[in-house]
Amino acid sequence: MQTLRRAGWATGRAGRRGAGSTGSCGRSESRRGAYRASRGRLSTFARLERDAWQSAELSRAYADGFGSLTQQSVPAMLDAVGVAPGEELLDVATGPGYLIPSAISRGATVTGLDFSADMLAIAATLRQRLWPLAADGKYSLESPRLKLVCGNAEELPFRTGSFDVVVCSFGVLHLPHPDRFLLEAHRVLRPGGRLAFTVWEAPPATVGFDVALRSIAEHGVSELDAGPPFFGFADPAVAAAACEAAGLVGATTTSVPQTWHLANSQRLFQVMAGATARTRAVIQAQPADARQAIQRAIQREVEASCRNEKGGFSFSMPAALTSARKVA
Repeated sequence: MQTLRRAGWATGRAGRRGAGSTGSCGRSESRRGAYRASRGRLSTFARLERDAWQSAELSRAYADGFGSLTQQSVPAMLDAVGVAPGEELLDVATGPGYLIPSAISRGATVTGLDFSADMLAIAATLRQRLWPLAADGKYSLESPRLKLVCGNAEELPFRTGSFDVVVCSFGVLHLPHPDRFLLEAHRVLRPGGRLAFTVWEAPPATVGFDVALRSIAEHGVSELDAGPPFFGFADPAVAAAACEAAGLVGATTTSVPQTWHLANSQRLFQVMAGATARTRAVIQAQPADARQAIQRAIQREVEASCRNEKGGFSFSMPAALTSARKVA
């Protein structure tokens, strides 16, 4: 059996404690200035994420693979921040825009931000549920009560105090520096504004990741040193400390049940290998024989323990939902 160092997957608090050391956002110009100065020197993880999500194929695969799953926690997130009619909501890392229709149905005016033009293109097409095609037969990036913006979650292109609510659905775990996003969320929130974000709960609660990562650890022979701990913010203490360091108060984390339904036992490997950034890179780094062994191991376990009464496969994939607020 090969021992594989699963760099970047740990749930421990080391590396998160320093996420924000000021205790309050206050005037964090020096931190934002340092980030601007370092933008030309992307980390390995930052390049991995940037390159992955500039792929139209990967963006579509994510929407197809995870869309029905990640949408399940949207109502709980909007409830956590108490979205009210007339409020300005910023959806950071909006991806395919799954949160947008629900936020607008509650009366919010929404700005969706993502650094992937391909994701924004998918989000634009989803608005057929809300507005008809433009006169030229295309979907506009601006529609009533909605604007889509290409931008960086760690350096939000908005004025201070622009929004009543900031949300981020499964986006924090893709950021090289999540603490910078929290500082920026604090900055763009109005006094009394609310923040909520979701991440995956740590294995074994998230069965899909548990099966995939155990199979990689057992059969993999290549490692990838990639990014902050993937499940770090699933720990309520880590999430609360990071929010407090960014000047956000009253942080609470709750578990949101979600169930992943797959049509066949091959689908979990297909999604992990073709519709993610970090896990995909780990799998692609394996030699061909190791990839095949990983695929077989994942398929065997799905068939053995995840079959549902309809002939498909289902398993638990809960979200950890953290909410906090800016002092009024």
